[in-house]
Amino acid sequence: MENALVAKVLKQLMSFLQELKEEVELVASACEEVKKLSAMFKKIHVVLDDAKKQQIKNKFVKHWIRELKDVA
Repeated sequence: MENALVAKVLKQLMSFLQELKEEVELVASACEEVKKLSAMFKKIHVVLDDAKKQQIKNKFVKHWIRELKDVA
């Protein structure tokens, strides 16, 4: 009887640990995606800063920035 109880508790514990492992992997994956998005936003910011400087000389860039603001 005790062996059956211990086996059942161990089975539930293993199931819980598997679910916990999957959750940890999901969170780790999400953290990696946030890092990638952050890097992408930094690159976009640099491009936009450069475009703002160029818009004075280049009407195409000025138009592109206006369209980008409308989309955003």
